[in-house]
Amino acid sequence: MTKSYLTDLNPEQLDAVTSIKGYVRVVAGAGSGKTKALTSRVAYLIDEVGIVPENILCVTFTNKAAKEMQQRVNKYLGERASGALIMTFGALEARIICEDGRVIGFPKNYQIIDEEDGKKMLNDIFSDWFLFRRFKYTDVAGFMSIFVAKKP
Repeated sequence: MTKSYLTDLNPEQLDAVTSIKGYVRVVAGAGSGKTKALTSRVAYLIDEVGIVPENILCVTFTNKAAKEMQQRVNKYLGERASGALIMTFGALEARIICEDGRVIGFPKNYQIIDEEDGKKMLNDIFSDWFLFRRFKYTDVAGFMSIFVAKKP
């Protein structure tokens, strides 16, 4: 019986999905079926190879793609896929910093703030500090990554 996650794969995708020796690198353009291949590979590794879902990490660039990938894997395997990490590179970064950031000086409860909070913070700083009154926050905001740690 053919597994649903193996249907409609072209030969290159099938090879990427079922290869288990070494790493697999997929280089392909938009609309070429990368998401199908990646989600099929996750399902194949869990279902056929016996990899424990907690040992699988699948990363992508956008929240939309991560959500779609999670939904597809869940459609293929349901609860058997529970524990596989499917997330964005940004979410992976945040998770690593949260778990191990203390090694580089980040407190465990650090936060990454969004653009709106960053603008508010810079406006507050610029309005309070005479030194910055000659600058606009937009002059420097593009050059900054803002991390805020809550004090314990």
